[in-house]
This record gives sequence, C-alpha cells and structure tokens, in this order.
Amino acid sequence: MKTTFLDFEQPIAELETKIDELRFVQDDSAVDISEEIERLSKKSQQLTKDIYARLTPWQVVQIARHAQRPYTLDYVREIFTDFHELHGDRSFADDLSIIGGLARFNGQPCMVIGHQKGRDTKERALRNFGMPRPEGYRKAERLMRLAEKFGIPIFTFVDTPGAYPGIGAEERGQSEAIGRNLYVMAELKTPLIVTIIGEGGSGGALAIAVADSVLMLQFSTYSVISPEGCASILWKSAAKAPDAAEALSLTAHRLKALGLIDKIVNEPLGGAHRDPKAMAALLRRALVDSLRQLQGMSLADLRERRLERLMGYGKFKETTTIGSAQPQALSAALQPLHVNQTLAIAFSGGLDSTVLLHAAISCVGAEQCVALHIHHGLSLHADAWLAHCDALAAQFGVRFAACQIEINRKSGRGLEAAARDLRYAALDELCQAQQAQFLLLGHHADDQAETVLLQLLRGTGIAGLAAMPALKEQKKSADSGLVAPDLPASNLQTPAGAQAPNRPSYMRPLLNVPREALAAYARHYNLPWLEDESNTDLRYTRNALRHAVLPQIGTYFPAYQTALARAARHAADAQTLLDELAQLDLQRIAVQPNAYVLSHSALIALNQEHTLRTANVIRYWLRLLSLPAPSNARLDNLLKQLCAARADATIQLEHAGYQLRVYRDRVWWERADRPQNQPCAAGALASGANALLQPSDATLHWSGQTAWPLVRWRGTLLFTASHNHNSRELASVPATLLHSAPLRACLRQGGERMRQLAPGPRRTLKNLFQEAGIPAWQRDATFCTLYRFEL
Repeated sequence: MKTTFLDFEQPIAELETKIDELRFVQDDSAVDISEEIERLSKKSQQLTKDIYARLTPWQVVQIARHAQRPYTLDYVREIFTDFHELHGDRSFADDLSIIGGLARFNGQPCMVIGHQKGRDTKERALRNFGMPRPEGYRKAERLMRLAEKFGIPIFTFVDTPGAYPGIGAEERGQSEAIGRNLYVMAELKTPLIVTIIGEGGSGGALAIAVADSVLMLQFSTYSVISPEGCASILWKSAAKAPDAAEALSLTAHRLKALGLIDKIVNEPLGGAHRDPKAMAALLRRALVDSLRQLQGMSLADLRERRLERLMGYGKFKETTTIGSAQPQALSAALQPLHVNQTLAIAFSGGLDSTVLLHAAISCVGAEQCVALHIHHGLSLHADAWLAHCDALAAQFGVRFAACQIEINRKSGRGLEAAARDLRYAALDELCQAQQAQFLLLGHHADDQAETVLLQLLRGTGIAGLAAMPALKEQKKSADSGLVAPDLPASNLQTPAGAQAPNRPSYMRPLLNVPREALAAYARHYNLPWLEDESNTDLRYTRNALRHAVLPQIGTYFPAYQTALARAARHAADAQTLLDELAQLDLQRIAVQPNAYVLSHSALIALNQEHTLRTANVIRYWLRLLSLPAPSNARLDNLLKQLCAARADATIQLEHAGYQLRVYRDRVWWERADRPQNQPCAAGALASGANALLQPSDATLHWSGQTAWPLVRWRGTLLFTASHNHNSRELASVPATLLHSAPLRACLRQGGERMRQLAPGPRRTLKNLFQEAGIPAWQRDATFCTLYRFEL
C-alpha cells in the first residue's frame, strides 16, 4: 500500500516521489543510479527525523488519526496467536466497533479487547468509525468477567474518537455502560494492561482503559475531548483546534509527565503506519515487560495498587512551594551579595529560567539584573523564542542581551555536549560585556537528580557524582602557553597584553526546589513560559532518562530526588577532602611558588609511596589549569610514562590540545599548537643584509607604542623605559633608533648571533638558550626581533 502523507509531511512526500521515479527509471535503464537513490533515501530519512523531532500536539493528533495506522486486529495478528473472537453482549446485539476474544500471548492464555476502525468506507460504517455503543461496552465487560473467572490477563487496545453519542445509544444506557465498566475494571482480580494505540477519546476510551499498567504509543493521543470539540466550546470555532491541542496536554510525553500513563512505546521513524511490523515488535516487547512485572505481584496487592492509583488521580498534594513574593531559596542565596553587583540570569524562556528571572528581580530589583539569552539556531522556533524573551524582559523592566551561536554538528562530541560548551562560553562573554560577576542558572532539584543518575550510569568519579554545585567560583582561563618559571619568559604576556578575563561565578539558587514548585510559582504570578519540543526527544540521553527511567524509579522510590541530592552532597564532601589532600601533595611536588610546574623527581617519590594520591593530585592539577579530566586509561598511561622516565629524559604526551613536557626535572603543560619553525632559504636570518623575511613575519613602525601585539605567538611585546643607562647589559635600545627604521618579528631559523654585554663578544642564540635551560623545541618556536636586519 502506498503511504499517504499528511500536510506537514509534504517535503518528505516530494523526496519519496523522486526516489520512486528513479527506481522506475533504473528498472528500465542500463544506467546505474543506485548511488543517487541511496543519497536521496538518506536525505529523506534525515528530513523525517527532523520533522518528527519537532511535531506540534496538533500534528501528533493528525498522526494518531492516520488512515493507515495499525488497528487492534493488526496487532492481534502480529503479537498474539490462536485468537478466537467472541461476539455479543448477551442482552441486545454485537457491536463490531469493539472486538474481543481469547488468544495466547507467549504461549499463555489471555483475553484481548480493543476498539476497531475500518479501512474502507463499507467497513468504517460497519464498525461505526470505532465509536462504541452500549452493547459494545457490555460485551467488553462480559469478556473481562470471563477472563477473571479463568484467571487470565487482559490486554486492551484503545483507539476511538469517543463513545457514540446517538439517541439510540443514550436510550440503551450509554453512560451507565461506561460507568459500570469503570467500576468492574477497578475491582477485577486479574492483571490488566492497556495500550493507547491511536486516539484515546474521553469516556469512550476510558471505559476499557482502567488498568494496572497503561502504555501509550509515541504518536497517539489521550484526552477528555477532541481538539475540535474543545475549540468549538472555548473559541467558538473549530479552526482553533491546533491551539486546543496545545492546551489539552494530550500527547504521550505530556501525559507521562503528569503521571497518567506508565510507559511510552516508541514508534518507528515516521510513525507506526510507516512500518506496522516493526511497531508490533516494539509493542510486543513492552507488553512482555509489563506482564512480567504484574505477574510478580499477588492478586491482592495488584488490586490494592490499582485502587490506590485511581484514588490518586486529581488528589490535592501539598508540596514544597515557592509561592511567596521572595522565594526563600533565592533570598538565602542572593542575600550575601553586595547591592551594587550586577546579576546575570541565563534566560531561555523556559519555566525554570522564567521563574528565576522573576524571583531575582523580586529579591534585588530589576536595575541589578540582566537577562541573557542564547540563540542556538537548532529549533525552527528559535527566532520566536528570542522575541518572546526580549518582550518578557521588557515587561519585567530588566536589561536584555542575546547572542547567537553556531553548533558544529560534525565536531564528534555530540550535539548536547557541543551546544552546552558553546552556550556557557557565550554566557561568559555576555557576562563580561555586562560586567556581571555572577551568573544565575535555573537548574532545579529534578535536574540535579537526573545529573547524579546520569553520571552514575556513565561510571564517573566522585567529582562527577557531586553533580552541580550551588555555587561554582570560576578561575581565570588557562594561560596561552604554560612555561616553566626558570625559563626566560621575555616580555610576552597573554594575548593583547592583558590578563585572561575573569569568568563569572555560577549560582544555582533553585537546586533544592522541585520543578512542580516552580510551576506553582509561575501559575501564581501568571508567568508565561516556553516549552522546548526537543525536551521530549528521546534520542537525547537526558530526555530518555527523564521520561523513561526516572518515572519507573519514582514508582518504587518516591523520594528518589531527595536521596540522589543527598548522595550528591556526600560526594561533594568527599571531593572537598580529596582536593584538600591534593593541595597538600601539590605543595610537596610543585616547583614553588608556581603550581603550573611540577618536580619530576618529587612526583616519582610520591608515586612510590601512594599511587592513588599521585593520581588524585594529577587530576587536581589538571583542574587547576582548566584542562579537562582525562579518562582512567589516559591517566594511567600518563603516570606510567612519567614515573618510568629518567630524570634527564625528554618525553611528550598530548591531552586536550596541550602537550605534557618533561625537561631537567621539570614537568609542565604547553599548547600543542605553539608556533613552529618553517623551512626557508639558506642563510636566512643570519646577521647582515642578506637576511630573508617570511610572509608571516610581523612589522612595526614604532612611534611611541607601549605594546606590540604578536598574534602568531599569542602574546604582546611590551616597551618600557630603561632607567639604568650605565648598565653593560644590552637589554635596551635607544628610542631614536626605534624611530628610524621598522622592527620585524620572525621565527628563529638558526645561526643567529647577538651581543649580550657591551663590550663583549657576539654569541650564538643556541649557546645562550642552552645556558638558560630552554628546551630545544621551544628554541625553534622562539621569535626574534630585527632592527635593520640585526638581531
């Protein structure tokens, strides 16, 4: 059967049409166009992924109603065996909109009941378009009682726009039949598993959907009323159905977050109708897991659990709230700050950042706050989100600044990690521009629990299990090139001659506040917020953990958030002790007072005494230098080579764009991309007029400048006035000479000579470098300053 595409799928339809045409041409032609077909197929697959990752609730409704979507009998044929349909309610008639009968599931007898729509006009009319009458619900009740009598599990499949509202149905007791089914299913002494496979419309769906385990296909819907009906009542126009779908929270992920369903069953790419067999296989595995879990419980426990579940719907639950004008969590966190300090708030427009911005303004005033927004460009709604945040900041009377970033999808780090790194870097730059020393982040208790569990599953260490700190004071960025303190550093500073800029300290005032409390706060103050559709995309690890794993944990460990937060605090305490121990060990092995450089012999001595302490101090040292933590394998290899090397050995290890160097009992890191010597003509840079200059050389016509930025060497040459004119050292140059001819900076080529003392001989740079203890690889990267071709 040819796939029918929905309106929003038309770009996919056009590609698929081209692919079909090429396949037709290939069958009748000797020309091989398989590569083009494969390219278009991959493009179509990627386009489908992109479209389905950004579905609106109304588009999900359209998919749930798709005419080619598998119905109950389709799943019965693929999942169950020996199905024998049973008919009639034993009172009035047989309603074909509900089918049911005995079957086997994994060889075990069971009862299967479900709504059934039709494929063509005749069958749709015969099955009343999947809208049951009272006799259909009474048939379902009879089959459930039969299953209870034989002690076999019941599987029901929901796919109906709702119960039939006709006059005859009302006369025969439609509402009574639905109500009785609800009562009977709540009391049944046998396992009940419900799956929403398409539309779950109001009481017509609920009449066979009271269960011990409720599953829902990814692109199905479940609501008290159809979007069209809701729009007709609230907006007096069915054209507002997309808005109604948004307000009804009828999608699987939203219902999962509300606790109304137990599990979401993912669908194949493009929906269940694109690959019914694959969908049936996925659903079968989910049903096996659910049945295994329920059969491990006694019937008494099963019934009690079901009743507790039903009584919990709509129950008022008093929770920790921050509904006051000044939330206690924020007030306590912001109180120590000076009143004249600017607070930057990372403002995405979501629930947590909106509440954080509003509460921060309530605490310290709008004049001290600035809202920072990062435009990722990943979503089709990114421009609309930017406009929303700008407008809301203006409404709050707070300054607003935004920055757009471009994420390299081919970086190899993963989309989440790449976006996170760029986001924080952009926020740091915005904070510097706004002169904000503190950046407030909206992470809350649910985020903390997710982070702890995610780090645990990744096998991280103590630092990772400590998760997100409430306050993280940032250190200055790592130096552009770390060198040993006993090596001549000349006049080179960090780029532009300035110190590395201070990064803001990160504050997370909401870290102990659950998300439901934030939602209560937002509702209390009528705060609008955005919902990012990517937060429900299960392709991302954190989303899968949030929507699929944590709810299951919450079923058996209701206080898991508090427990995981407590575990994070314990890990943070342990990491603090490890850091204090590392500080003591670093004092022992560092070349004082420079913690950038370690003593090779002292490091070997420490490793011989305490191997674990050596690994701990190396991790701390790397963190001190703002270098990423190495893997266990890389760290083991690093320590092995360091401790096995001779005192006079020269080794080289690379990590995160830096090289670990060992030279003359000194260990330090320097950038792996330091300027290197380039080949040039013979005799280049020899003292005299025949010296050649490379195209990359820098030239300066000096006119009193105090600094000369040398971008290639990532530093700046500083000019200072000399006050010791009688010194024999030739470290200074008369200003008149600097005015008379340009200065040139270039890489050292070898053979250069210079006079260090006056009077004194001209000596080669090589000998001077050797006496100063400069390693050979740094000699080649050293720049030389020429005045009229003289060094």
